[in-house]
Amino acid sequence: MILFLLSMLNIKAQDKLSPVLTYRETPLRSVLEDIEANFEIKFSYISEIVNDQVVSGRFSTSNLKDLVQLIFEKTNIIHQFIDNKNVILNAKNQPKIQKKDKGSSYSLKGKVTNCNTKEPIAFASIVIGDTGKGSVTDLEGRFEIGNLTASRTKVFVHMVGFKKVEETLDLETDQILDIELEEAFVELEGIEITPGLFNIQTAELRPHQLSSEEITFSPNFARDIYRTLSLVPGVANTEFSSKARIRGGHPDETAIYIDNFEIYEPFHLEEFDGVFSVINTDFVEETKVLTGGFSPRYTDKISGIISIRTPDNISKTETKISLDIINASIIRKQKISQRSSAFFGARRGYVDFLLGQIDKDDDPLGIEPIFYDLWGKYNYQPNKENLFTFSLLFTQDKFFMREQAILRDDFFDSNRKGFYNWLNWKWLPNNKFYALTTVGYQFLNKESDFKFESSVSDDNIDNRNTKIFIVNQNSIWDFHADHSLEFGLEFKKFSSAYRYLEERTNRAESTLDTILTDSYDLDSKFDGYTIAAYLQESYNLTPSLTVMGGLRLSGQDYTNSITFGPRTAVSYNLLDELKLNLAYGIYYQPDNFQKTKSFIGQVEPFKKSSKGIHYTGSLNYIAEKTNLLLNIYYKDNKRLFDDYRLDFFNRIAGVAIIDVPFNTVKGISRGFEFTTRHQLQNRHLLSVTIDIVKTKSKTTWLRNL
Repeated sequence: MILFLLSMLNIKAQDKLSPVLTYRETPLRSVLEDIEANFEIKFSYISEIVNDQVVSGRFSTSNLKDLVQLIFEKTNIIHQFIDNKNVILNAKNQPKIQKKDKGSSYSLKGKVTNCNTKEPIAFASIVIGDTGKGSVTDLEGRFEIGNLTASRTKVFVHMVGFKKVEETLDLETDQILDIELEEAFVELEGIEITPGLFNIQTAELRPHQLSSEEITFSPNFARDIYRTLSLVPGVANTEFSSKARIRGGHPDETAIYIDNFEIYEPFHLEEFDGVFSVINTDFVEETKVLTGGFSPRYTDKISGIISIRTPDNISKTETKISLDIINASIIRKQKISQRSSAFFGARRGYVDFLLGQIDKDDDPLGIEPIFYDLWGKYNYQPNKENLFTFSLLFTQDKFFMREQAILRDDFFDSNRKGFYNWLNWKWLPNNKFYALTTVGYQFLNKESDFKFESSVSDDNIDNRNTKIFIVNQNSIWDFHADHSLEFGLEFKKFSSAYRYLEERTNRAESTLDTILTDSYDLDSKFDGYTIAAYLQESYNLTPSLTVMGGLRLSGQDYTNSITFGPRTAVSYNLLDELKLNLAYGIYYQPDNFQKTKSFIGQVEPFKKSSKGIHYTGSLNYIAEKTNLLLNIYYKDNKRLFDDYRLDFFNRIAGVAIIDVPFNTVKGISRGFEFTTRHQLQNRHLLSVTIDIVKTKSKTTWLRNL
């Protein structure tokens, strides 16, 4: 943390300018970038008017407006201060655009900005309506689309969190189009825009997206992002546990990403089945939920994906303190310079104060749950092609419980820690290629002592720790107007250690005459790796029809096998407002190396993976203020492993469940989902969801209750 803070102070100190600036035949674009990087100012202009312009001389920085005036004094550019932070540049004599001969090709270029802040909007999607061609803006909000034929056409500009803009153009010349987008308080469309490629996800079933406003104002307590997921069709959680169960699947069958980094233990108080998640809604800018038919880029899970995005840029400095029924938090968002920003937050639950604190030495009865987390992120954009973000997350739980039992008191004393840090490098060299590289490390640790009614002795231990190193690379190449490729690699190196000691009564097989016991004395260590690669192509057959095909290959050294997961999807625009999506995929999920069931004697991960096949379809109707979504799905889980857990939340007095293994081997989940979302007013959104689900499983009985 100290190194993290020092690096921000160092960069901030380096950003300060000397009293005098000296340039010698320096390109004007570089001079403008230099001024933007060191002053709270932004220039808005078209590239053509600054090309071939150079600046020479010594300039005082004591007065910003005088500095700008002198810079442009000997150029053919006029400038206008909109306010103290924004300057618009125009050419004194705009060259006339000449019409080309019939049959020539034309280009469309321009810039997309926020109409309120005038800041450029990166990764906005620009679509030429009747050609199927498109592009996205770079980090400076600029775009360019070439090889266009003469026609009268519509241009659509999309960006999550902003209102869609539609322009009509006569493509008889090269066009320059500057677009200003207006922020939408609630984004109803739920379109996923993948940077560098406009159409890569339109063939995949649309993800359900929650905007920052919906996340902030949705009914939930503890500022917990998982408590908002009840707004998404197909997702269920209980009033007690915050864990998401997607279309009948187990929570362990869902992958959780934060800024492209997979988090393995995202819940506080696992002993109570994860009452709260570690993800504070105050940091979340967007949440995306994929409940089936997702593309091969995502990790090896058989139920769903939850992807959370935090801000890559802080526009203003602010401090926020929050209090709710469960916890207190403080957040600091800091704009350091035009190129760098950061946020830091701390959250502490005070359920222990509400229940009453316990002095363990006095041997009292009761429950004392303590949890807190620290979260920080630093963003640095050295130029328009690159963006670096460094994130860290620290979580800790201390849980103590003592309950009165028949013979002697039960107790459970646990200390859990999680440390996550990762670096993202986003590279956008041009409008046809985009790459995202993630390197990260996480350390998971648990130490606990316990005794329950079934325990024979008081000296029982459950300790574990896992270290995971992750490298993940995703690339998108828009190599043709109608063809795009997405490809990537994923490597994980892990090391796990378990220590479990307990002798307990076998309550399932014991009788009044004969008491049987099971003894567990495990001290296991294992390490290994997982590796995966994927490739998918998106092909626009017509302006209305897009087909995506992909393949994911994955393997683990503890399974000694390679799995092949083909995925395919089709998207067809029946009308401008109505889209049909169909998807099919095969999914494999290896056993959790960080969560083996040591309490039933498991010493290493299973050698076989779970397997599921998804058949999904949807109809999505999008109007200005209304979104109707109809989903149907059929999930055939060909191979499953029992969700048998004689874990601690099943053994607490008054809650205890005799959890007997039934050896589940396969199962089917099928259902129908209908959702309507309507924006009543600017700050009111009505959502109604109907789910009809049916599941069944095939099991082999090992024991008779």
